[in-house]
Amino acid sequence: MKKRMYTAFHRLARRAADRLQGLQYIHRGVILSLDLLCSIIAAASACLLFHYIEGCPASLPYLLTFTLSTAIISAVIFSIFRFYKVIIRHSNIRNLPRIVCALILNALIISIGWYTFGMTESISDTLCLSILYFLIASGLIIGLRVAMISAYYTILRLDTRPADRRSTKCFLCGNLEELPAYAEYINTAYHGTYLPTAFIDLSKEAGHLTVGEYRIYASDNIDELKTDIEARIPEAIIFTSPGLLRAEKDRLVAWCGTSIKLLVAPKLTDGSTPAPIARVQIEDLLERPEITIDTQRIARQINGKVIMVTGAAGSIGSELVRQLCGFAPQKLILLDSAETPLHLIRLEIEAKHPQTPIIPIMADIRNRQRCSAIIATHHPHIIFHAAAYKHVPLVEENPCEGIITNIAGTINIAELAREHHVGQFVMISTDKAVNPTNVMGATKRAAEMYVQALNTALHPGSSDPAAAAPQNSNTQQPATTGATTRYTTTRFGNVLGSNGSVVPRFREQIAKGGPVTVTHPDIIRYFMTIPEACRLVLQAGTMSQGGEIYVFDMGEPVKIERLARRMITLAGLRPDIDIAIRYTGLRPGEKLFEEVLSDRESTTETTHHKIRIARATANPIDTIRQQTDLIITAARAQHERDAVSALKQLVPEFKSKNSPFETLDNPATT
Repeated sequence: MKKRMYTAFHRLARRAADRLQGLQYIHRGVILSLDLLCSIIAAASACLLFHYIEGCPASLPYLLTFTLSTAIISAVIFSIFRFYKVIIRHSNIRNLPRIVCALILNALIISIGWYTFGMTESISDTLCLSILYFLIASGLIIGLRVAMISAYYTILRLDTRPADRRSTKCFLCGNLEELPAYAEYINTAYHGTYLPTAFIDLSKEAGHLTVGEYRIYASDNIDELKTDIEARIPEAIIFTSPGLLRAEKDRLVAWCGTSIKLLVAPKLTDGSTPAPIARVQIEDLLERPEITIDTQRIARQINGKVIMVTGAAGSIGSELVRQLCGFAPQKLILLDSAETPLHLIRLEIEAKHPQTPIIPIMADIRNRQRCSAIIATHHPHIIFHAAAYKHVPLVEENPCEGIITNIAGTINIAELAREHHVGQFVMISTDKAVNPTNVMGATKRAAEMYVQALNTALHPGSSDPAAAAPQNSNTQQPATTGATTRYTTTRFGNVLGSNGSVVPRFREQIAKGGPVTVTHPDIIRYFMTIPEACRLVLQAGTMSQGGEIYVFDMGEPVKIERLARRMITLAGLRPDIDIAIRYTGLRPGEKLFEEVLSDRESTTETTHHKIRIARATANPIDTIRQQTDLIITAARAQHERDAVSALKQLVPEFKSKNSPFETLDNPATT
């Protein structure tokens, strides 16, 4: 019997939930009718109660006249105040004043009519009757709304339909002052997709209290919160900001395991189409607090200038283009050899920044004649050089191509910038250029050396650029056509989500059911988000006096194995159970950890706390040219070992690891 009753109850709950999900709101005519019914019941109850107290029962004609007049007047007053035009389940205390004012006015007009037409014998009787009506009507109308709200959320909480067909029960995590507004917004904007059931306010001691129907978890009942999370009481936790999510990644996020979704709500907006509530990605947990930059200073440098970006369709280049569009350049030259990616970034910029003139150009930086014609035609004031081959194993297996692109290509653009009087040349380098163990890192270090030597040759006084730091934040170095080119290098580590990097690869492997492949259990890397890196590139460009190698603060290194496990967990799966982790061994040229500065370098501060200047050894440009000519000539002849051997002479700290070129480090064994 109990089982049948239980089954029937849940069947009824499911049907009610189905109806509620399909019903966006109760028609306002129904609400008005219910309010009028409450008003009539209140009038009849007040009349009967008053006459019962007076000891003279009301006659039926008197009662009918009394309630009919109340209904007519109430219909007029309620229509004027329009408080029935509210979605009941989203009603709150802000709706009460309108209801109360309407009922006071209603009671006042009704009482005047009662007294005028002789339905009451004295003013005191009229006043007593109107007060009784007001109290009963207020209780009924407000109580009706409270009952409807309670019934709505009670039925949703009892909903036992499959998870993909019902509201996701969630806790909201944020500052207590903003959580009620977020709850109302989520209930309204997402049409029952998410059902907030409790608030998490970790900065206040407000535990065991409630806000409306929402329970509050705070610092004094954090253990109970952990217990409820581990018991899977919420199906999701929605954070009101990425900053709060990152602050709780080692505690609250860690408790959620694989069974509870982690979501980040968008900023509150009055727009008709709300932004989707995003599933937490690994980038949200690894990114540090947002880096602030001097946008006014960058704008002074970029505004009205012709800017050229090489590798404009790549991960870094395309993000640079996006950010440059925000500073109103005269036009943007997008140079890349990859047809489809260049087409895609063109379509994106034309759609999002139609006011920014862009000129996409298919060209290879190894083709000096072609690049010279482009620069001569468009006269860029600043060149951001992001074009390069970056994948360590591929360059290790194809060293000649890596040398021709990363060294010869950079020399082409750098020398053309000098020949055509480009105001500034900013090169994007990598932490793999520090004490390189692979061809890719060594080619980037060679390019750094050439660019720095070229700047020293043009500006002899800048041989020690770090000595000038920190610079005055108000100093501006505008890039103008005809100025002697100043060369700058920016160096940072891995960027999250770049093409072919570890994060999208892990994400693809998880989607396929695994295994997730990690080269070594102890391998670590520095990570930075692409927008963060590009912001610092733009900031460094404004600081440059020429010849500097700017080094970015990459924060704490991340263990790749832990990164893989966290990504599996965020996907709602269990590492080593649902998704296997397989160790494949270090790849050619790969080392366990990357450095940002070499042993022979030190740094000095700049005006930005996230940017420092490396004090690197200067080399004469003639010597660098002779050595790079030897390297490039051997590479173009496809003499791999000769090219790499010459590269090792130019970059003496280049020691190959896990590579066939290791034998070149010990001539006695060759």
